Amino acid sequence: MDLGGHSSLEVKTMLGWRGRVGLVVPTNNTVIEPEFYAERIEGVSFHAARMEISGQFTVENVHKMAENCDHCLEEFNGCNVDLIVYCCLSTSLIKGESWDREFRDRCRTEAFTAGEACKKALAGLGRTKVAFFSPYPPEVKEPIRTYFQGEGIEIVKNVSLEIRDLNEVGEIVPERLYRFVVDHANSGEDVIFILSTDIETLRACDYLQRDLKKPVVSTNRAILWTVSAALDLAPHSPKRGRRFGV
Repeated sequence: MDLGGHSSLEVKTMLGWRGRVGLVVPTNNTVIEPEFYAERIEGVSFHAARMEISGQFTVENVHKMAENCDHCLEEFNGCNVDLIVYCCLSTSLIKGESWDREFRDRCRTEAFTAGEACKKALAGLGRTKVAFFSPYPPEVKEPIRTYFQGEGIEIVKNVSLEIRDLNEVGEIVPERLYRFVVDHANSGEDVIFILSTDIETLRACDYLQRDLKKPVVSTNRAILWTVSAALDLAPHSPKRGRRFGV
């Protein structure tokens, strides 16, 4: 068979040769995988397993969804991932730090949650006045203050689109996100943080950071920074730029 100049071993190991990352993702999230692959982190592959959730964005539905994550972890045992990421920030907000620890304890390999990635990004930026932007309904938005209160930051704004339809979150286009942030920014913050794994944020972050002249971070970008650090790729900190593994 003609392998285009590659040996059979090279072809088999071409994808994920620097690291395979398992993503535990809610069924409504159609954004995170395309966003991660668009970043083109050479040699890193992403493999998603999904937790069922449908209907309205409620605390009860998030609790039910989180109970279904074990089957995702079993699937990852069969594909030898190097790292597992729990990609639903609202679970950490609702269930708290104890959930983050519980999830890591369930995994047979190195793991972290979207919430932990956000905290690491804030620590890496070294900024103290934060404006949070999210799509969450009020009962999910309010725990943001509790979850991040021990991180040595002052939350100067916590504003949300207050969306209840789970599928609507993934349909937020970058233009809408950009305008939402611009219209509510400049409240004394020195960093803007967009929370949610199911919003296309990376393009909007670049324009917002340029136009508002301050750091703009999203949950998905924080996850990529943390993945990069866990796999020992460079650059892997918020202070070292946007690109990864180059």
